[in-house]
Amino acid sequence: MLSIIVQALHGMAAAARVGGIFFADMALRPAANETLAPPQRARLWQSACRHFFPWVWVMIFVLPVSGHIDLFTRFGGLVNNALYLKLMHGIGISGHMP
Repeated sequence: MLSIIVQALHGMAAAARVGGIFFADMALRPAANETLAPPQRARLWQSACRHFFPWVWVMIFVLPVSGHIDLFTRFGGLVNNALYLKLMHGIGISGHMP
């Protein structure tokens, strides 16, 4: 049961983070540029970021934690596992380190 919850959290966190960035870049930015004057555009982006970035911080926490839990409970760690798991782990660690 824990594995299913962890997988669901991991998938939702990844979808929310990537989907939010995709929406902002591919839909919100062009629409704002076409219809709003620069001062209104700045207020829109400020408001959108104020609402989106608290969720980004949650996802920054949820993604690596759920990924590690899944990696070590369902897959038994990095030893003798598929290359894609090792790559995901490496990318995740390097993306979250200062």
